[in-house]
Amino acid sequence: MTLNQLGNLGDLLGGIAVIVTLLFLALQIRKQTIEARLNATRELARGLIAQMNSVAEDGELCSIYVRGINDYDGLPEIDRVRLSMNLHSTFRIYEQAFLHVSRTNVDESYFTSSEKTKFELLGFPGVQRWWERSNNLFESEFVAHIEKVIGQQKQKMP
Repeated sequence: MTLNQLGNLGDLLGGIAVIVTLLFLALQIRKQTIEARLNATRELARGLIAQMNSVAEDGELCSIYVRGINDYDGLPEIDRVRLSMNLHSTFRIYEQAFLHVSRTNVDESYFTSSEKTKFELLGFPGVQRWWERSNNLFESEFVAHIEKVIGQQKQKMP
């Protein structure tokens, strides 16, 4: 074998090594992307569960919540503030899930299942009233999404 042929063989082997390395890196990046998506999904789920537990574990807040989702304006001011803080926190989690899904950073099946809870919550007149007063605090794409959901909920009402 000539020196020129050995050089060509070295170039060929080097090219193969580069391709194998790139394939390995692509697989690693894909694996990291999947893991990051799962971590984001877990974090959103933990936040939503913590929000639900905060209502379930606090009898006074639960009472405020039940009255307020039906008649937000009928609550005394201090109770309206407590409910507003709780709903704001809950909708911040929903907003994050919405933004993550739009950027493919979270598992879409989680978003789809959590949407059912959000749809149910948005069917209550007190939550709709709170949203009217608070929607300016959220990202515009998310606001449009919630407005669409509220419109769908109002069409379901008798």
